[in-house]
Amino acid sequence: MGKAVDGVEVSIIDVQGNEVPNGIIGDIAIRPTLTSFFKGYWNFPEATRVCFRAGWYITRDKGKRDDDGYFWFMARNDDVITCEAQRIRPFEVENALLSHSSVAESAAVGAKDAMTTEHVKAFVVLRNGFQASAKLANEIAAHVRSRLSTLAAPREIEFCDELPKTKSGKIRRDQLRRKGKLDAEKVFIIR
Repeated sequence: MGKAVDGVEVSIIDVQGNEVPNGIIGDIAIRPTLTSFFKGYWNFPEATRVCFRAGWYITRDKGKRDDDGYFWFMARNDDVITCEAQRIRPFEVENALLSHSSVAESAAVGAKDAMTTEHVKAFVVLRNGFQASAKLANEIAAHVRSRLSTLAAPREIEFCDELPKTKSGKIRRDQLRRKGKLDAEKVFIIR
């Protein structure tokens, strides 16, 4: 993401509002010192209250700062997947998916799961020359498992021709989460 601009104090904080050391993932926060800064939601004090912590405005993004002062985006807070009380960041799953030779693009979202709260569902656009199959889906899931963990490995993989994106190129995970019908030829359940 870069460095903070002059006159704006940006940090990475924990759930208590304390700044965390470089390299540790936390909430990206801004000191609301500018006169033009967001003051709150009109007639919605509860929503305003959750935006602020210990004198910081919470951006609702997770990130980390490196030793050179550069900030690195990790995930939106509302994109975090909760599986068996563990918090899984889609960004990490997507990077592991992209490191598989067949994957051109990827997105990861949480899918409702009666046993684990949520499980990881991956949407994958394949590179030319690869065909969607149960074998390839299992291979990709095993690849992610070997790089991250069993909980972070997708339990569903849906192969797509393209991912929905905003005009600026960001993946529309909200649309992927709402996607309801399963196409048996494109969605594979990993066992």
